[in-house]
Amino acid sequence: MARPRKSVTVISLWRGYCLGWTGRLPEGLEELGRSRRFAEEDGTPETAGWSLSMAAQASYNAHDAERALASARKVEEISRALGNHPVLVALAQLAFGYAHLAAGRAADAIESARAALDIFGRVEKQMAGRATALLAEAILQTGDHSAALDTAQKAIAICRSSLSGSYEAALANAAELIERTGAKTLAPALCEWGAELAGVLGDDTTREQLLR
Repeated sequence: MARPRKSVTVISLWRGYCLGWTGRLPEGLEELGRSRRFAEEDGTPETAGWSLSMAAQASYNAHDAERALASARKVEEISRALGNHPVLVALAQLAFGYAHLAAGRAADAIESARAALDIFGRVEKQMAGRATALLAEAILQTGDHSAALDTAQKAIAICRSSLSGSYEAALANAAELIERTGAKTLAPALCEWGAELAGVLGDDTTREQLLR
């Protein structure tokens, strides 16, 4: 049975994001562009906003300031068209932050990162770690290494907390799926995923127990 089109759009979105994070930037940007087109065809512009914000970050990593800025402006357009929804406003600020960084405008990037962080502190809280990481990168560009390090450590702590909730939910869903389908051969893999999560969170005791 074919997947619902909206599912395809979201899968494309996250595939593009993951490709970018593994260094495959051209492929990642291409996939994010595909996700955006799917979102436009689906009539889900908010998903296009996510795709464009991620594209701005990938463009920054690719040292393409012009593309990063174009992506940020498009997120802003979508946000305005949808009545300045807080999440989209924050995504636009995040995207502008990466565009400013790509162009060497650290002070502007700091301002955008703080604006995004202020909103993500209230809505879509799992994104606060990304905004804090952007802030750390922007501060680093100013040459204030001590402040950048402090901010980076805060970003790590926030991301660990967010990862815990997201990863634990995913593991719970996987466990339920294994139980329902009877796919018991996947149970060892589930233990390995749990151990990986424990390791990331610094819980070495649980990690060792799960790997026995």
